[in-house]
Amino acid sequence: MKYARETDQLNKINRNEGRLKLFTLDPETQRLDFSGIEPDVKPFEERFGRRVVVSCHDLTFSLQGCVSEKNDDVLTNVEPFFISLALFDVAKSCKISADFHVDLNPPCRVSESLLRFPTQGIFSVTNPHADIVLVARIEKVLQNGITHCAEPYIKTSDASKTAQKVLKAAKQTCQRLGQYRMPFAWAAK
Repeated sequence: MKYARETDQLNKINRNEGRLKLFTLDPETQRLDFSGIEPDVKPFEERFGRRVVVSCHDLTFSLQGCVSEKNDDVLTNVEPFFISLALFDVAKSCKISADFHVDLNPPCRVSESLLRFPTQGIFSVTNPHADIVLVARIEKVLQNGITHCAEPYIKTSDASKTAQKVLKAAKQTCQRLGQYRMPFAWAAK
């Protein structure tokens, strides 16, 4: 250990031997007067523009069925959906807010850890104008192509039979690919 420390000290001395101070090389820095009092700098102040409160209560599709194992005959969506809201500026073609995630699935279908999502959010717009829109993206658990997934929601055939078929497929898919999502629908207002 003794020799290692000596080597480190010798290296430090050798590095500093021919070294010039960096700020002495710049003539502009030599002319500056650092003895004076610095001007008061105003800290960053957050400005809130117009605030918009968004409250999400329910997401209901026409294809519904009883998903509870208890057989309590409560009709809900036959598969879980995940919603995210954000503000977009159409004129500038950019997103102007963070995503607000909402979980409107019934408690019987989602684990307790996911129930922490709120159903109300506040968006702040500093420069409000007519080209700002609220976009809702609805996602579902990853399955086949979107045409195959959307078909049961579009068809007008026997709803209960279709609901049971979609429910069975959704249960199998959620067990295998529960953490993966795919886009299902979107809306803008």
